[in-house]
This record gives sequence, C-alpha cells and structure tokens, in this order.
Amino acid sequence: MPRVGRAVGRGSAHAKLILFGEHVVVYGKPAVALPLRAMRMRATAWREGTEPRFESDHYTGPLAAAPEIVEAPRTAIEETLRAIGGDLEGLTVAVRGNIPLGRGLGSSAAAAGAIVDAVSRLHNVTLSGGEHFALVQLAEQVAHGKPSGLDALATTIPSPIRFQNASAVPVPVALDACFVIADTGVHGSTRQAVDDVRTSLERDHDATMTIIDTLGDLSDLAITDLETNEARSLGARMTQAHELLSALGVSHPALDELVAAATGAGALGAKLTGGGLGGCIVAVVERGNASAVAAALQGAGAIQTWSITSTGTPL
Repeated sequence: MPRVGRAVGRGSAHAKLILFGEHVVVYGKPAVALPLRAMRMRATAWREGTEPRFESDHYTGPLAAAPEIVEAPRTAIEETLRAIGGDLEGLTVAVRGNIPLGRGLGSSAAAAGAIVDAVSRLHNVTLSGGEHFALVQLAEQVAHGKPSGLDALATTIPSPIRFQNASAVPVPVALDACFVIADTGVHGSTRQAVDDVRTSLERDHDATMTIIDTLGDLSDLAITDLETNEARSLGARMTQAHELLSALGVSHPALDELVAAATGAGALGAKLTGGGLGGCIVAVVERGNASAVAAALQGAGAIQTWSITSTGTPL
C-alpha cells in the first residue's frame, strides 16, 4: 500500500449480471443486464521507486514480468497512460475485489474500469464516458477477443440497462420477484464460447441465426416483463433462453444441473448467465422462496449463491 502522504488515485467498478442476450449481443441483438453492486473490483495507483509494479490476488511483482493472467489489467494500465500522456516509471497499481474470475460476472471489465479510473485520477485527469469505455474495451479485447462492449458499460452503470450496438439505455424495473445467482465452480471461457458460436454460424448459418434472432427477441420481451411485474412470464423466457443457449453449445453439464435444481425447488425459471461453458446460473424466484432455492442450488453442487433484488441490490 502507498505510504502516508503520497498522491494516490483510486477507482472502483461493480460486477454485472446478464439477464438476457449473452452471445447474441455480439451479432447486434439486444441484451439486458443488472448491476451487482455488492461485488466490486477496486484499484489503487501510486508512484514509489522506479520499477513499475502490479499487485493482486493472482500476481504481485514487477509489471514487466506479469504472467498472462494479468495481461488485460496490464493493458488497461499501459493504454490509460498512453491516452493521458503518463509514464510507467515508479507506478504501482494494486487491484483487489470480490468478483470471482471466469464466472461471467464481469470481473475483467470491472478490474479494467477500476484501473483506468485509478491511473487517470492519479494524474488528475478526468476522462469522458467515451474515453473510459474505449480504454476498458482495449483491455477486454485482450481478455476476450472481440467484446461487444456490454461488460464495459454494465460494470459502470448503477442501474438495469438494455444494451445494443455499444449503446445502453436504462430499464425501469417494477418486478417484485428476486434473483438467485449460483456459481458452478467451473471456470468458464467467454473467448472459447464466442468462438464456438461463430463456428456454429459457419457450419449451419440458417439454424444458428434463427436461434440468435429468437434470443434477441426474448431480450425485449423480458424487458416488458420486468417493467410490468410479470415474473412467471419472465421465468418461462429465462428457461427458454437457457435451452436455446444450450443448443448453441455454450452450456455445461454443471450449468444444466443447477438450472434443473432451481426450477425443481420452485424457481419460476433459470438460465446460464455470461459466457457459459461454466460459470453461473441465475434463477428468478418469488421473494419468499429465495432461501429455499439457494439451499437447493448448494445441495446440487453450487459453491456459492447470491440473492439480489430485481435491480441488483443484495437481499
């Protein structure tokens, strides 16, 4: 940590939950995302000595020797310095947080966003929203290949959003039900899942495009459900979306088991969230049933669960 009296820059960004639209957002379809404000990545930047350093739970040491797992954060540091005219000499950036990695909850985008803010604030530079987004996207390209931009925005906007083609608008949620998120414990790969969907398009374009179109339609239908408090309809759409995502090849047996466990315990519907091939599921449940569904998910193998309101705050 920086010594007392040193100039310090700080940044923070929250996790996100994709309710609908993962994968199809890459093809210009809409997505719906909620903020997970209790899960955050925090970054601190300061100067000390001459050697640039990086500190995190996964690596602490010289920035030049950082392993591949922190290549995206390193990109966020270097690109921010390039944008604001700063230099690496003596810079230390420390990142800490409680967003699990590889679970589709936006850990890489949140870390990048926190770093961009910390480094720019250390230099007393205020970035515009567009400048911040562009810098986070550069880090996300390293992490995921060709990101849609959803995570870069959803980890900074503190309200539910509809996202399409790099633009986000707020969604006025009136849903009285809540959501239970469950972690399979399986590390997902957004990059691999995106590549798999692209391969499916190349192999069977028409059938795959039909699935993509339907998933995009479900996003906007779900927004109507959120706005009009139609929890049962929303749940049915979530389960349908999971089946379609499974047909795209981005599910995983552990995800399927948790979806079945959630609906078997009384959830109104459930689906994978995020990149897939592991990671998390989300179930919509009546408020009085959240604890029972969470217990059933833990009994089915979930290593962790979180219960949130329909706007993303913890229950």
